[in-house]
Amino acid sequence: MIRSYLTDRYTNEVHLLALGLTWIGRGPRVEVLALGTSRTHCALVAGEEGRVLSNDLGSKKGTRVDELRIERTEHVAPGRSIQVGQKCFVLGQVDLSDVGAEQRALIMSRRVFQALVAEGRQSA
Repeated sequence: MIRSYLTDRYTNEVHLLALGLTWIGRGPRVEVLALGTSRTHCALVAGEEGRVLSNDLGSKKGTRVDELRIERTEHVAPGRSIQVGQKCFVLGQVDLSDVGAEQRALIMSRRVFQALVAEGRQSA
């Protein structure tokens, strides 16, 4: 199982993407807060196999993938950047297929996941 996450390029904050839909914006129901954007600025859809799709939701400032404004649903590969307003995130992935069910459940807590990602960055 491959899990995707966003890392804020400026703060290094890590956001684990839920399988399925993740909202980015400044509204009260978004999973990833990005001030200076539309209430629901952008939607990401993450699959278990690691495929991530990005879609701008008609925002004034637009959504950019690798600095190119997207007008439709766009596949985002690991290492590519997603910019919404002043926020810039980099998509990352971690393979959990060799991890047992108990450990996988523990990793899904945000703190443990952030530590795992940070550890991976230090060893790379």
